[in-house]
Amino acid sequence: MPVIFEHTEWFVLFLLLLPVISIWYWWEWRKKGILKKMVNQPRLLKTLISNYRPLFEKFRLVFFCLAITGLIIAIMQPGLVDEKANVPVEGVQVLIALDVSNSMLATDIAPNRLEKARMFAIRFAEKFSGSRIGLLAFAGEARLQMPPTTDLTAIKQALQTVGPASVPLQGTNLEAALTEGYNTLASDALKQKSIILITDGEELDGNAREVARNLGRSGLVINVLSVGTEEGGLLSDPETGLPILDENEQQVVSIPNNQLISGLAEMTGGVSLRLENTDAALEAISLRLQKLEKDPMPNGDLINYYSLVPWILLAVLLFLTFEWWQPVLFRRKISKTITTVMAVVYSIGGFGQNADQYLKNGLDAYKKGDYQTALGIFNRVLELDPANKEGLFYRGLSQYKLKNFADAFNEFNKSGQITEDPKVKSAAFNNAGLSLIEQKQLEQAVDLLKKALKAYPADEEIRRNLQKAILDLKKQQASEKKEEKQPEPPMDKDDANQKLQEVMEQERQAREKMKPKPTGVSNRKNW
Repeated sequence: MPVIFEHTEWFVLFLLLLPVISIWYWWEWRKKGILKKMVNQPRLLKTLISNYRPLFEKFRLVFFCLAITGLIIAIMQPGLVDEKANVPVEGVQVLIALDVSNSMLATDIAPNRLEKARMFAIRFAEKFSGSRIGLLAFAGEARLQMPPTTDLTAIKQALQTVGPASVPLQGTNLEAALTEGYNTLASDALKQKSIILITDGEELDGNAREVARNLGRSGLVINVLSVGTEEGGLLSDPETGLPILDENEQQVVSIPNNQLISGLAEMTGGVSLRLENTDAALEAISLRLQKLEKDPMPNGDLINYYSLVPWILLAVLLFLTFEWWQPVLFRRKISKTITTVMAVVYSIGGFGQNADQYLKNGLDAYKKGDYQTALGIFNRVLELDPANKEGLFYRGLSQYKLKNFADAFNEFNKSGQITEDPKVKSAAFNNAGLSLIEQKQLEQAVDLLKKALKAYPADEEIRRNLQKAILDLKKQQASEKKEEKQPEPPMDKDDANQKLQEVMEQERQAREKMKPKPTGVSNRKNW
């Protein structure tokens, strides 16, 4: 089955790949220039390029370009075509000329005139699915929305989306609709052609009668459907919803011109109906079209077509996912998985290795910074030899590096208690103290660091760790005491007034007690 593209005009988008590739190569050149300037800073340079893999970066570019290519191909809408389905059928060619002027939004027919016309057109397309049906929208001018086709899905989609916005120039120009409809149908070799004109008949521009007379002489049949009641309907602005007013500040009423509409049909031998009952109008139009001679025609629009767009978009998603996660997958996840598997193999299979061989492998993994693998191997060492002091010590170091500080403390404390070597004992207690510091247990950490310094007084690093731990402990204790001596909260206004009254009362009572008491001796002179 051949592959066809519906929109080959988008092929030009492949030019986007050129700037993408150019920008990538420019950025790679910039990175090399930056790295050359940092040759004198080897430690920083090593950190920056630790995860850099030129080959992986090229893979990312390839997958990103593949994703862009897939998106462009999806826009071009490729598909597989089964040519065996292309067999001739008999039918007529019909063009639905639909009025989409603002007057078709009048609500004298529920929900409005345009929706009523749209529902009839969809029902008609379903009933005559074997014929070639096109769609023309008109208002102040006419524009072809869908050329005559047997693709029912495309016809229905065009009918569902057509509206006043489909024709920018408003008004009602029936002449333009009939002229454009005739030009559209004239290019086809089929003899029997018909226009179904659906409108409210309020012609504001053009001379529809003269055009219809000429079309009738050429054999084109015009069937007319009038939409709207005799009383008419009020018009509102479709964008704002506000009523449309005339020069007298009155809301405009749209009334169908049934006399004009019926005259157009009579001139071409067609039928003129009022679109009130959809089923009745559909039956009348069907009877008129069945009288026309049917011509054999190829149904090329009904060729079996299998769209490849969903599969292409799925491939694009996979390309983008791989491009995004590729650094993680190849630099971290896979390496970590491999080392974990190696640890499991070491711990379970063993391949006949003894504890010393495991210990050597564990030390190699630890020196490489692969602490998870090292921990698994040291676990195996202690399974084979529970009294292995070196295995116990390095298992504690692995736990510490993995930030499992509680487990690390247990390992170091046990190692310090069972070993007799002063240096190993001091190192074990020192690391146990550091593990407690990480857990904010400073008082116990100080005790262990004192043990470590006592075991090997010459170790200056342990002395510095102890001094720092003591200072941190004092700060912690001072902070706790400060929290205990926090001042009482201030009294509110009522409590303060009450306290003031009590003090004043106590002062008054004190002054009363200090006054001299009467003695009973007369102050009068006695002479």
